[in-house]
Amino acid sequence: MHALKIPTGWKTGQLLDFLELQRGVDLPVQNRVLGEFPILGSNGILARHNQFVAEGPGVVTGRSGTIGKLFYTEGKYWPLNTALYVKDYKGNLPKFVYYKLSEMGLAQFATGTGVPTLNRNVVHAKEVVFPPLAEQFRIAEILTTADMESNVLARLITSTKQLKNELMQTLFSQGVGFLSDDGRWVKHGKFKQTELGQIPACWDVVKVEDVAILNPTKKTQIDPSMKVSFLGMADLSEDGGIINRKKEIYENVSKGFTSFINDDILVAKITPCFENGKGALVGGLENGLGFGSTEFHVIRANTDLIDARFLYAHTRTGRFRKSGERNMVGSAGQKRVPSDYIRGVLIALPPLFEQQRIVDILNDIDIKIGLLKTKKNQCEHLKHGLMQKLLTGECRVKLDIPTEQQAA
Repeated sequence: MHALKIPTGWKTGQLLDFLELQRGVDLPVQNRVLGEFPILGSNGILARHNQFVAEGPGVVTGRSGTIGKLFYTEGKYWPLNTALYVKDYKGNLPKFVYYKLSEMGLAQFATGTGVPTLNRNVVHAKEVVFPPLAEQFRIAEILTTADMESNVLARLITSTKQLKNELMQTLFSQGVGFLSDDGRWVKHGKFKQTELGQIPACWDVVKVEDVAILNPTKKTQIDPSMKVSFLGMADLSEDGGIINRKKEIYENVSKGFTSFINDDILVAKITPCFENGKGALVGGLENGLGFGSTEFHVIRANTDLIDARFLYAHTRTGRFRKSGERNMVGSAGQKRVPSDYIRGVLIALPPLFEQQRIVDILNDIDIKIGLLKTKKNQCEHLKHGLMQKLLTGECRVKLDIPTEQQAA
């Protein structure tokens, strides 16, 4: 075991020398009375109650269930028995304690095999180093600033996604119009009533099966030893993207797995992956052929009638997903979206050129969301690096210059 490096002026000891963790207090649902005080469990705020157990500021972490996730609250609160909370800060700054416990990675101290539990006695015995109070203030200030920037970006991502969802509803029912003889986009002036509500008069209402093939097969002769793309459910994000690309030998996956080609649409059929938005518009396949989980529906657009991107955008809508959830079949925990549901989904179909214009607008928003996510990831990476250096004393803050220069 490596001895802890003790920065000049810092103190070392067991965690219990600097703070005391306490198990939360049970509060059955039937005993809860709506009030102003948050009830904090292993996953954060679960509800609110008219009484409290602890004064703020409070630091709470999951004891069972979700273990080691940290939560900070300024006011009075009720920590549940699924959590541990800091009962005594022993003169240390609560916000610094929050960051210090986050940096420690409390999940590693879980004990038990069946239902792992965070044992406070094990955590209390951990050897740690703590800076003087003045340095705790500066460190907490720097990390709080980083958190604030990340939170702003998170809110921007959420609001931009909401904007996209609202815009999709408008675009899929009203469109963008048509091109006039002088090249200007002119709004639709005539509408008609349909099963999907009011849509432009020049649009049609079709079923997916009218414009696409569901779960097609493609027989392709390639070298059996050649590696091809393989996508499992874990390789797709809930935002509808491919986050990981694996390669498998063709001979090993050509039988018993779902096949697809570029521009095919993948939609998870099994719960909860369908409800969570698992799916993708396939692209970038080497040799033009890929394989994946049999828990995907594959939709292949007839590109003479519908743009694959436009059809894919429909599979991302709340209407498609919520209706699919209601139509799932099978036993609890093993429900799946049936093929007949996918085939029968109704779509308001504009002319191809208008479909493409709609998709371009949505893609512009996706690009903005992607840039915000990249910036947020960079911010979180920077904060993680700061935490490692500041909370161990590897990088010392200076107490006599402005905050923004202290971690230089």
